Amino acid sequence: MALFLIAWLGGVLTIVSPCILPVLPFVFARTGKPFLQSGLPLLAGMALSFSAVGALAAVGGGWAVAANQYARFAALALLALFGLTLLVPSLAGRLARPLVAFGARLSESAGQAQQTGSGIGSSLLLGVATGLLWAPCAGPILGLILTGAALQGASARTSLLLFAYAAGAATSLALALAVGGKVFAAMKRSLGVSEWVRRALGIAVLAGVAAIALQVDTGVLSRISLASTTQIEQGLLDRFHP
Repeated sequence: MALFLIAWLGGVLTIVSPCILPVLPFVFARTGKPFLQSGLPLLAGMALSFSAVGALAAVGGGWAVAANQYARFAALALLALFGLTLLVPSLAGRLARPLVAFGARLSESAGQAQQTGSGIGSSLLLGVATGLLWAPCAGPILGLILTGAALQGASARTSLLLFAYAAGAATSLALALAVGGKVFAAMKRSLGVSEWVRRALGIAVLAGVAAIALQVDTGVLSRISLASTTQIEQGLLDRFHP
């Protein structure tokens, strides 16, 4: 039980990790929308897809990694379309005209969810895409979980540990989303800049997609040292000896 708690705490600490930066725009794009209908499904989808892909990648070998690459491409395309609909709301309607119906429907539903605050399914889908793209900096806690998964093979315990880690990250992101929602609401009341904020979020989403596509999250950002986080994680492991 201690290891599950440590895994959750390790996920919570990812909010101060540089590797979380590329996916933050995807989360903050739900700012100002009902949390239960928008933010929560996105974070749940992110946690579920990350834990599933992490378990497969740890024990599945090369085929799982290769399959995940195709899923990442699809997720990048979906989130890029979502970012564009934030910049140009009318784009969702235009994309519905071509015969590429699947991608158009995804973009249109994402745009509608952003504009109306509804669409639990759309938020969940965007969360799944975010989980496919999230590559956290591997600290001591995540390293221990993945090493155990590789040595012991696939199991419910491995999947639950990865989910606990992802749930910790979702917890800290939910708190950040709550704070961001209050700031966004205050800006709307005092400045009337919701249109500009929406466009800024669209630009940030596209920047996040570009950063992940160029592997900045697993290259440059993963090399930025956060000694304090590593020390906290190692301290937890040394104290509880999971």
